Amino acid sequence: MDRQDWIDQFQDGARQSAPFHPLQNFVVTREGPRGARLSATVSPCVWLYDSTLQISVTLVGGGTTIVSDTNVRLPDITEADVVRLLDTVRLKKCTARGCHNPAFDPAFSSRHRDGKCEQCFLTRLGTELEKLQEAEKKKLAKMDRFYMARGFTHRADTWIHADGGDRQLSVWLLNPTDRAIRDELVRAGADAAQPYTLHPL
Repeated sequence: MDRQDWIDQFQDGARQSAPFHPLQNFVVTREGPRGARLSATVSPCVWLYDSTLQISVTLVGGGTTIVSDTNVRLPDITEADVVRLLDTVRLKKCTARGCHNPAFDPAFSSRHRDGKCEQCFLTRLGTELEKLQEAEKKKLAKMDRFYMARGFTHRADTWIHADGGDRQLSVWLLNPTDRAIRDELVRAGADAAQPYTLHPL
């Protein structure tokens, strides 16, 4: 299931579980420049939390942005409000060099893609992730060499899930048992039942 499928499934579930409103299933579309097509629906949070108007605008072919109007609350939302908000969304040429795809103009909608089309944004994100992963691999390899030179035989890795975000935790051991690994991980801040992976050095 890709990201858009997950979003669609979440929105469908939210619409089904929330109290019914005539605009829950309302979808408005319009054509944009560069052959683009925009589609807008009222965001599920409006039904779930009785909040002010917020719409999710999808650029067919990739990309979604959020537009809101804090002056209109759920009971007063009309189709005209959704259309009016959709009309505030502007598109421009993707800011990535050599790309001619349409992208959301960050001056008129959320800046989460900063003027890049979805494909270029995800490509850049993937490149940045690969660089971070490669740097982490080099760091671990250096630490492995350091500990192996001191007689350690294994590295145990686990992930700690905390409010500040997820982070990898690694400990180095000499011919460890499961109990020794778990004790060392707990001392380093992991939960006692946390799964781990063991790597020989």
